[in-house]
Amino acid sequence: MHEVIAETLRATRSGTFLLFTAYGALNRAVQALGPQLQAQGRTLLQQGDTNRHLLLSRFVAVAARGGTVFAEQTMPQAVIKLKQGFGRLIRSRTDRGAVVLLDSRIVRKPYGRVFLDSLRPARRRIGDRRTVAAALRQLFAPDGQS
Repeated sequence: MHEVIAETLRATRSGTFLLFTAYGALNRAVQALGPQLQAQGRTLLQQGDTNRHLLLSRFVAVAARGGTVFAEQTMPQAVIKLKQGFGRLIRSRTDRGAVVLLDSRIVRKPYGRVFLDSLRPARRRIGDRRTVAAALRQLFAPDGQS
């Protein structure tokens, strides 16, 4: 994952907003990529910890009433966060951007369709990291170059 993120950062040559589904993955990425980004003169901002007690109490309350936390709360919240992140990407007609999802469940699992269908229409490239990196380099190449 860290290699794909590094390739993505090289291809975009601009500010990049990364979303993680787990703080552990976020922390590991910061550890792995932080020195490299700093050496490139890029600023790395990391979200702080959420209130664990609030999260735990919400989990216990949803589980106590017999529902599935994933289907009723976790997935809808994740879809909203993905849509918000996607929405922050493009602000004007001249903006360019890419959303790179590094979780294969988005195409392997039935619930992945819910995530994809929630996004506004856009070109999609599904493939290995080299295919995606090539598409990113093409998207972010200065006009007339590849």
